[in-house]
Amino acid sequence: MSNVIILKDRELARQEAAWKKYVEAAAKAQETRDFTDALIAGKAYGEFVRLFCAKGTI
Repeated sequence: MSNVIILKDRELARQEAAWKKYVEAAAKAQETRDFTDALIAGKAYGEFVRLFCAKGTI
């Protein structure tokens, strides 16, 4: 049973890391208003969302 908890902790850590990456990128894009920064933020958001989608659905 402890393996399940570890797996969930790892998954949660990946989700949180992806969220933080997006938030930081989005804040930078808001600050600079640079299109390249916006693209980076959009890609980071996509990575975050994909963590919650079944494989092969997007």
